[in-house]
Amino acid sequence: MSDLFFESINLAVIFGAFIFILRASTQMGAEQRRGWYFVVSGFLFLIAGHILDILDEFQQYKDLDYIEEAFGIMPGYILLIIGFYRWFPEIVKLKKTEEKLRKVNEALAHRSEERRQAMVELAKARDHAEEANQSKDAFLATISHEIRTPMNIVLGMLELLKDAKLNQKYREYLHLSSTAGKRLLFLINDLLDFAQIDRGKFTLDHRDFDLRKLMDDVTMILSPLASAKGVELTAHISSQLPTSFRGDQNRLGQIFTNLIANAIKFTPAGGSVDLHGGPITIFDNKTEFLFEIRDTGVGIPEGKRDEIFNRFTQIDNSTSRNHEGTGLGLAISKHLVRMMDGEIGIDVNLHSKSGSTFYFTIVLENQPETTTKNNKDLPLKDYKIQLHNCEGLQLTMLTDHLEKWGAKIFTQDPMQYKTDKYDLIIVNHKPDTEEGFIPLQYLDTKCQLIILTDLLDQAWDQAATSLGPITCLQKPVSAERLLNAILNPQIEDHNYTHSAAKNHITPEGSILLVDDQATNLLLTKALLEKIGFPLDAIDIADSGKIALELIAKKSYQLVLLDLRMPNMDGYQTAKAIGELKQKKGSKPIPIIAFTGDITKKSRRKCTQAGMVGVLAKPTSLSDLRAVIKEYFTFTLGDDAKRIELDKKSNELSAALESMGLPPENHREVAQVLAEQLPSLISSLSSAIQEHKEEQARAIAHVLKGSMANVLFPTLKDPSVQVHKQVRKKEWRRAKEELRNYRSILNPIMNSIKYYLQKSADQKE
Repeated sequence: MSDLFFESINLAVIFGAFIFILRASTQMGAEQRRGWYFVVSGFLFLIAGHILDILDEFQQYKDLDYIEEAFGIMPGYILLIIGFYRWFPEIVKLKKTEEKLRKVNEALAHRSEERRQAMVELAKARDHAEEANQSKDAFLATISHEIRTPMNIVLGMLELLKDAKLNQKYREYLHLSSTAGKRLLFLINDLLDFAQIDRGKFTLDHRDFDLRKLMDDVTMILSPLASAKGVELTAHISSQLPTSFRGDQNRLGQIFTNLIANAIKFTPAGGSVDLHGGPITIFDNKTEFLFEIRDTGVGIPEGKRDEIFNRFTQIDNSTSRNHEGTGLGLAISKHLVRMMDGEIGIDVNLHSKSGSTFYFTIVLENQPETTTKNNKDLPLKDYKIQLHNCEGLQLTMLTDHLEKWGAKIFTQDPMQYKTDKYDLIIVNHKPDTEEGFIPLQYLDTKCQLIILTDLLDQAWDQAATSLGPITCLQKPVSAERLLNAILNPQIEDHNYTHSAAKNHITPEGSILLVDDQATNLLLTKALLEKIGFPLDAIDIADSGKIALELIAKKSYQLVLLDLRMPNMDGYQTAKAIGELKQKKGSKPIPIIAFTGDITKKSRRKCTQAGMVGVLAKPTSLSDLRAVIKEYFTFTLGDDAKRIELDKKSNELSAALESMGLPPENHREVAQVLAEQLPSLISSLSSAIQEHKEEQARAIAHVLKGSMANVLFPTLKDPSVQVHKQVRKKEWRRAKEELRNYRSILNPIMNSIKYYLQKSADQKE
């Protein structure tokens, strides 16, 4: 009986081990089951053998011993040995793999913790970087404001002094001060642009512009710098080429300015700097232009031609260097050119014994070229014009335009011919020559003379001793100024930059100046007076609080608002003005930020505060006039006004007649236009300002289909642009395009009013 007990215990142990093996198999992979099958089979045989062994204890099953040994226990042990022999290494391998996996998991967990810590540190570094960027932005805004504000006063006062009665000595002092101030402003702009490039916040603005006018304007700004060095500066683009394009004219002008100023800096007295360009490829309504700036300076060694486009790099970095500058202008120009899908480089000047040629390409969008009237195509038909002392690009430019206007050009030595053979003689005075401004052979002639010179006042002094009509033009001369001087001789061109100041403003309301600095208020008020504002149309406030008090009592057509003021800054003041007008239910006042902080962040905050634009300090008389022109009406002197309005009035009558409208209906149509257009523009301006999409789209659509666009084709494209920007929900661009539309519409509205007045007078 004891054998039965022990056999039962053995069976139970073996069965338990078998169950354990079966449960362990659920964690095994297929590759680990090969030995396990032998082990399971061995256990099954052992269990069967022990069951037979237990049965053997009973008398009736005594004959099972042989079967028990042969088919039970013995095969079981053999199978177990084989199975464990094959399975055990796999178990060991599994354990090792599990151990490795455990270590890998621990390593991954450790790395994950390290990565989490790194992410925490990275987040802290990012926060620090953002704080540093914000501090940098704040610093740039502050430094821009702090530098531009006094620069605005300095350059503005110098501009006002240009019309003062000064003797030649002090006029030269004034000229030098103004030139130095403008150079300082270029330096400030370069530094601020460099900071924007570094932060990746440098963007381009695309607008319609005239390429020829841009080139003329840039060279005129740089003419004092060229004159002071005794360098001949000329810009030319063929009169046969279209010049109406779309792009960032300010940045293109900056490229021209940097490259030309650099060329003048390295060109000795008696040398020349030429800017010229032309299209090289036209594709997809775009034109690729190539521009060259050639100088006759010292040249740049071949090994340093690539280096000069690096930041803060100059050819001569010694402490005794002869040329000023930060070394940023060319680096910024390179960045701008690449943003305009172009390339920039430098080569030798093949047209001179010495010097360099900077060249660059850019891509501009094409615009339709405006056509001129036939009676103006040949304003100088059959004119005989002698060009004296003109050469190089200047000769090419003069010949190109004069021949286009119908003139015949002569360049022979005038001493071989009588001066009365010519209708006009154009004399170029070179800055490095000791010859008089007007050659002696021309002083006693009665032939019309035009003198091209860098020293305008001295030229006028000498012209006073001549018998004939003489006009002196400041170089470089543009085609427009040249034609005007030929057709209107003896006009004192040294005042040409202020000729528009003879026009005056017809305010429909007053203008409010808000600035905490008394000198800024004094200067801006003087500039507005120069533009034509009467004193009673200009109010001033030295704080936002006083501005609100004035606006509560009086109606203003425009507010010029400084941004950085104590207690209540410009942003807060603008919001308060908007809330005040909204509370009263009255029309919002256009507010222009007049500030030295022209960063992108500041412009965005101005828009959010409800301002309609930004005017940068320091500003020129022409820039201020351009802004004022959008909100006030400019009128000419009495005679010029009558002639211009008569002309526009006749154009309106002809347009109405061409549409098939009977004359008795002309006044009715003009009356509708006079009443509806201003209301339409005002409603659209409010909808754009408040980002009311449906309302803005509806009004813009009406504006695009307005009869005014049929009567006055110059309004058609601007109205299409306004509608396009509104549909795209480009609100800032929509504001700019609407301002452009307004600037074109203002003189048209004057002509409509004049037409109505004239027709009313005729009725009476």
